[in-house]
Amino acid sequence: MKKFVLSAVAIVFAMFLFSSCGGGNVEKDIVGKWEIKSADLSNLDELVVELAESFGLGDEEIEQMKEEMKTGMSEEFIGSTIEFGEDKTFVTPDGEGEWSYDADKKVIVVKEGDTEYDIIVDKLSGDNLEMTMSFDDSGMEFKIAMTLVRK
Repeated sequence: MKKFVLSAVAIVFAMFLFSSCGGGNVEKDIVGKWEIKSADLSNLDELVVELAESFGLGDEEIEQMKEEMKTGMSEEFIGSTIEFGEDKTFVTPDGEGEWSYDADKKVIVVKEGDTEYDIIVDKLSGDNLEMTMSFDDSGMEFKIAMTLVRK
């Protein structure tokens, strides 16, 4: 009986530690200035082919378009920063808005003006943040996986 009670207490204590460490500290860990080190548009090839075919482009032009989009994406994202403030605001080179963390969904909810979207937190450890962002633009769905480091 004593062994059962000790086991039950250990389980309850572990659950308490897990819940107190898991949800509450994530927001504090997100706060700060982050630099994008890598960005991968996972469905880039599919999007380029769809777009190119709608313009009647050939295979060579499609390949050239893929390379141009990869280069453009790297230039636009890599090295950019985003700063998440303790006051639940964020700032990027392109704008600013409000943010919150949804512990149930494990997403950063970002709101810029009338636009709101979720950024999935894939991994957050120390000074490294891996996240995935999906959005729809003119009927095309974009999915970008990014790795950021704390500045």
